[in-house]
Amino acid sequence: MSVRKLLRSKCIWSCRSTAIQYICAFCTALIFVSGCGATASSTAPLSQLKWCGSQVIVFADDANTPPQKIATWQKVQEALGFRPLLPEQLPIGLCLVSVDAIAHDPAQGSHFSITYAGKNFQALSIAEIPALQNVAQPNCSAGNSQNITIATCQLTISHVTITLTGIESIQYLRGLFAQMQPNISWEPGS
Repeated sequence: MSVRKLLRSKCIWSCRSTAIQYICAFCTALIFVSGCGATASSTAPLSQLKWCGSQVIVFADDANTPPQKIATWQKVQEALGFRPLLPEQLPIGLCLVSVDAIAHDPAQGSHFSITYAGKNFQALSIAEIPALQNVAQPNCSAGNSQNITIATCQLTISHVTITLTGIESIQYLRGLFAQMQPNISWEPGS
């Protein structure tokens, strides 16, 4: 079975469980990536990275039934209850797959995620929630599937718990934590 078919079958199953929504976004990046290659030595501001294909944006406030769509990133930031942190730059060649921000989710609380992908199964997912507990040192792990190493690191910065998942080294993910800042423009062309 090809890596793509394996990931697609695992993603379809995993998306049914809300506990691993972020993994699903990461899998989606692996499956639907178009594009260009990324190299760690050359970087660009997030706003200069393009969409991989069609824009996948979900902004909602689940405080009411039915959930209300949020129209702008500024309103999302106000509703979340925390300020998302992002690296100022990422490797050139990555493209934006999806972004979602849900405020006041009754089951999971407010959360934000953004996923990037590139050629040769390169992918990076950044998922954030208000800190429930302090993760003072990066908590990292890595696993292999079909000769692809997927690393995950988690750390609390400024009362936000950040989970980085990528087909990158643990060292690379740890280095991204040092670059995390509020008020970084992620919108392509902004």
